Amino acid sequence: MLPPSHRIPKHKRLLGRILKRISRHQSSILGSEKMEQQSQPLIECVVLGQPVPKARPRLSRSGIAFTPKKTKDYEKMISSAIKSLYPEQTQSITGAVHVQLRIVFNRPKYMMTKKYQDGLVLHTKRPDIDNVIKAVLDALNSVLHDDAQVAKITATKYYAEKHTPARTEITVSKITQEST
Repeated sequence: MLPPSHRIPKHKRLLGRILKRISRHQSSILGSEKMEQQSQPLIECVVLGQPVPKARPRLSRSGIAFTPKKTKDYEKMISSAIKSLYPEQTQSITGAVHVQLRIVFNRPKYMMTKKYQDGLVLHTKRPDIDNVIKAVLDALNSVLHDDAQVAKITATKYYAEKHTPARTEITVSKITQEST
């Protein structure tokens, strides 16, 4: 047995065990991700128009909560675009899905100069990407049973290419797991 001056304190030994468990758990999670397979996209849709973030519910004078008109209109625009492209898909998608979003905002005038590249430019200003995702997922409730089915989301926000309109590109794929 080591003398007391050479022993590792109990809290550090405990921390070491916890870190080992976490690393084992993470490797098992990463291994399970490899088992996921995506099928062909069930929905591929491009909705033209400036993306709108999900706004907080407002209260009327009588105390009733409501969603602001701008948010409702954006959700309706997405839902009607999907319904017109895929009329047979109304709430028929079940199981885990992967939603891929490319959120493209109008390019500001100062970015129209030669100083900025022609293609898509990453958007790092407001609105926050998570609020736009919420609005899109709520609109997808017209084809999904519930937006809780979304097991994986990939989203990126950009400024549009020069002289190209703002848009939201949506892809929904089913996730299947292989049994090993």
